[in-house]
Amino acid sequence: MTSAPTSRLGGATTSSSAREARELYELKQQAVKFYQDNLVPQRMEQVLNDMFYENPEDVYGHLAEYFQQFAKPPTVSQVTVGEVTDCRGQPTIQAEIHGVVNNVDKVLCTVTVPTSKWDATVTEEEETEMAESLKVAMEYLAGPITEALSGTEVANQREGDQRVKNFIGKILEDFEEELKAKKAKEEEESPRAPTPKVAPSEKGGKGKKGKGSATSVILPPQPKEELPRGIQAVCAASLALLEAGAQASRHPLYSHVAALRAGEVSSKLRLPLPMVCVYHGGRAGPGKLNCIKELLIMPKPGLPFREAMRMLTNIHNQVGKALAAKSGVSVVISLNGAIQQVHPTAIYMQT
Repeated sequence: MTSAPTSRLGGATTSSSAREARELYELKQQAVKFYQDNLVPQRMEQVLNDMFYENPEDVYGHLAEYFQQFAKPPTVSQVTVGEVTDCRGQPTIQAEIHGVVNNVDKVLCTVTVPTSKWDATVTEEEETEMAESLKVAMEYLAGPITEALSGTEVANQREGDQRVKNFIGKILEDFEEELKAKKAKEEEESPRAPTPKVAPSEKGGKGKKGKGSATSVILPPQPKEELPRGIQAVCAASLALLEAGAQASRHPLYSHVAALRAGEVSSKLRLPLPMVCVYHGGRAGPGKLNCIKELLIMPKPGLPFREAMRMLTNIHNQVGKALAAKSGVSVVISLNGAIQQVHPTAIYMQT
């Protein structure tokens, strides 16, 4: 009576063991296929054999560097944006590119883009407009531009810029249509613009040297270029992607910019022509020198950078002496253009 249950129990155990063995075999086959598809055994064998002869001091660092070349390139996951103030208290966009690097989401770079001109005297209405444009730009970066750049390789600057361009192109088309409609409406409502007035010159009339009355034309002020709100988001997105690409490629920013143009990283780069400000005056300048805002000089193209800077320095010193002797006062001149860091886009244009 007790033999039947024991037999059935033994049969169930045998069936369960066979199923587990079959599942384990299938799992092993899946693992073998997974590693073979990703060439893990071949690469492991190669790096272990080579590392034995190379005998690196940092074994695990050598392994990490070797396998890094087979890792997937970093891709954009998100663009976060915030409002900060620069050194002059102007509102500024701060954009951060988040990317997936080695299966980890991290901040790749942070850039800031000014949204207004420092030297321009703006009215209260213009300040309100700039604040609204800043707000719209932040919304663009956090919303549509993030969606457009999501999944883009940070090293692929052309594709990222094209995606942003496609988004902003629609906004520009709508803005141009609004401007045309606004202009047509103003022409219908307002009368025809009067012809420019001709005012007699104060030096006109008959005299010892008079040759008749001279005339001067009073031209109307030129209208400012109108741009859609939030256009600063384009520069912020492109610059952030450029910085992130340089971080991912482990190259300096200037080298990464040059590689985007040439298609490869070059060991020979050419600095752009230095442009030096030897005098900065404006209203604060003494005498008639207040008519000159600033005086910039550039060397002859083709000169070595060191020789060009030597020539510029000599001219800089001679100009200072001449101005001091002419005006009778000590004139402060600057050489800040020569010591400032060269912007990488200049290398991109000159290389």
